[in-house]
Amino acid sequence: MNQSFSASQASQVLQVPQVLQMSPAPLSLLSLLSPLPPNQAPESKISESSILESSVPKSAFLDSMDSGRLDSTRLDSMRLDSGALSPLPHASALSRAPHANAQTNTKTNADDNSKIDFATARELLFLAPLAGYTDLPFRSVVKRFGVDVTVSEMISSHALAFASAKTLKMAEKSPLETPYSVQIAGSKPEVIKRAIEILNQKEGIDILDFNCGCPAPKVANHGNGSGLLQNLTHLVSMLKLIRETSTTRHTSVKVRLGFDKKIPLEIAHALNDAPVDFVVVHGRTRSDGYKKERIDYDAIAAMRQILRHPVIANGEIDSARKAHEVMERTGANGVMIGRAALSAPWIFWQIRHRSDELPNLIKKELVLEHFDAMVGFYGERGVVMFRKNLHAYAKGHEGASAFRNVVNTITSPKEMRERIEAFFDDSFVAWASEPIVELNKKSV
Repeated sequence: MNQSFSASQASQVLQVPQVLQMSPAPLSLLSLLSPLPPNQAPESKISESSILESSVPKSAFLDSMDSGRLDSTRLDSMRLDSGALSPLPHASALSRAPHANAQTNTKTNADDNSKIDFATARELLFLAPLAGYTDLPFRSVVKRFGVDVTVSEMISSHALAFASAKTLKMAEKSPLETPYSVQIAGSKPEVIKRAIEILNQKEGIDILDFNCGCPAPKVANHGNGSGLLQNLTHLVSMLKLIRETSTTRHTSVKVRLGFDKKIPLEIAHALNDAPVDFVVVHGRTRSDGYKKERIDYDAIAAMRQILRHPVIANGEIDSARKAHEVMERTGANGVMIGRAALSAPWIFWQIRHRSDELPNLIKKELVLEHFDAMVGFYGERGVVMFRKNLHAYAKGHEGASAFRNVVNTITSPKEMRERIEAFFDDSFVAWASEPIVELNKKSV
């Protein structure tokens, strides 16, 4: 597919009026990418040429303006079709059928969205928890591309139990995130119980996930994360405690294939005794780390045959084609994607539409939206925190090295925004052919 566009084509893209910086949810062309329900195929394949040739009247946007702000409810219910903007019903991407009052009762709709029948749902799309990356601002950006379930960064149960303000902030969610999962790690029953009691006081958490897959030495070597795979009896007892203590509608667990050797069948049999709603399986052992050649989808398939719980497959899924191949090969109910989403958050849109083509968006708008969300959530500290994201976004661009050196010295939100606007042009985004972000052992 040709991913380059001429200046004349780019000029045909509708430029959305700039949103006031005070807006709680900066909007861009991403707002138009409303996903189809997973059991509904697109009526027709939408190509870049059909989008570019469509006639979208600016009045459709101007009518949605109110004192300089865009109506996000209206924009989030629209999609680009051949020739016009057409409304879509406000139905959850996880719902098998729209609710009768979905368009008239926002609160009821949000509640309904959190009611997921994981046993019957298919082709579910999850954003994986990645330490240092999948915070609220990034999850908000990704959510617009049609991911079904977003998961917080891994949160230490010990830090939660002692009520760290910084840790509690990690559990906050965006209004867009329903259903929303919080992932915790730990191994001490009394600490886990106290941490969950604190989380029970927070509204909006639909799923509580237990991390049994983190390979980081400082986590696993203390019996947490993937270290729990060495004691399956204790692992299951923790899951029972979590279900007994948590008030969330759902609980889940994320595992690897083993600690220093593969034991997928033993893990599957043990988890059948655990009261969880679904199991996420990363197709490598702790000792495999993130070695690409070590991924084992057949082991996930073997676990799926044994498990009485729905399974979500995870690991080395970097394209729409690969996602569907993995679901077919493993029999999984869905896939969880991490690294690929960091370099191409639109991968969920591609999977949902069964297409390798790119959605219609401009990279500068994506970067600015993410930056504004970071500053809005973290304050001025978000400028420094966003540097690593800019390193990723700039990779492959001419002058990227010099740009990285410059942004590494900036602390002012105004100056950083100006640098972003100057560096990224108004061309279409191109999907990097290689991972932009390399995970280290601190990432889950």
